[in-house]
Amino acid sequence: MNIHFLSKHWAIPCIGGLLAFSLNGQSMGFPPLLHLSGVVRDMSGNVAPGVLVSFHPGFISSSMFGIKYSETNTDADGRYDLLIPTDSRQWISSGPLNMTNFVLARDFRRNLAVSAGFQFQEIFTNAPTGPATNYAVFDERISGGFQTMPTNLDLNLEPAGSLSGKVQDAEGNPITNAEVTVHLSDGYYSTSSTIVTVTPLEANTKGIFAMNTLPQDRVYYLAPVSAAGYGADKQRMKPRETLHGHYVFPAVILQRADRLLGGQVFGPDGTPVPGALVQFFGTGQPEWFQTNTDGNGRFLFKACQGPVSLHVYASGGRLSSVVKATAGDTNIVTQVH
Repeated sequence: MNIHFLSKHWAIPCIGGLLAFSLNGQSMGFPPLLHLSGVVRDMSGNVAPGVLVSFHPGFISSSMFGIKYSETNTDADGRYDLLIPTDSRQWISSGPLNMTNFVLARDFRRNLAVSAGFQFQEIFTNAPTGPATNYAVFDERISGGFQTMPTNLDLNLEPAGSLSGKVQDAEGNPITNAEVTVHLSDGYYSTSSTIVTVTPLEANTKGIFAMNTLPQDRVYYLAPVSAAGYGADKQRMKPRETLHGHYVFPAVILQRADRLLGGQVFGPDGTPVPGALVQFFGTGQPEWFQTNTDGNGRFLFKACQGPVSLHVYASGGRLSSVVKATAGDTNIVTQVH
């Protein structure tokens, strides 16, 4: 198989290894990155038409990178064909080295489901890093990894499980329309586990969310759980627990983002820096919150009560300053170099 990637590559640290991916690759007549097909059967061994089959790469969050996973429905003969093209927003991930990729089959009508996992083979061991990385070598190893993946995968459905939970504020009031992203793992969250995004959900007017027709005997967790005007949190199954029947997550409690957090960024010469990127992080704080300084180098956020860490990036995307602060402080002063 000939694999070709164009445009930029990124390599960032992640749990257990390196996360690398390229976006907006163009196929230029090259074959799909992966063509996966097979037959889905029910518990009696009969072919199962109309079953949703989806492919989920390891340790990638669609909410983070805007990636839409490939999915299709089985035909009248229970057959599916999944194409992962090279001309869409593509992922390449190590996560933990040699991560597991999942295929999910879900029969909503009969409440049956199954998941199957398979791995790349040793392509990310000693993966290249650094700004001077020769990505032609990296792409060659990725190509070899795809060649080790199966092209035919038959699936046998089993009884499915379900999960539910609720989202509320610190006073116990339901938070409506909270966004909940559900993930599946091949083990309790650790440096050796693989994480895949199953789907985003939305809590109803009572703050309750639910998801049906899920493969059993898997670990599920929620991250992030967020809502406009609130911070974010996560919720996991307890250690050594897997989905059997129906699982109810403990309530997810979000703090109100009602504290101002602001300041001013200065350059080495003491003049304000417009356009600097400022991000803030903290336990229970809003996810991926960032802004750019105005013409006077000023920035302003709404944050939740508690400590935060501010990261300031000057021109060129280089991290120039890290500041510890507390929500409610609007006179933060930092200098970039």
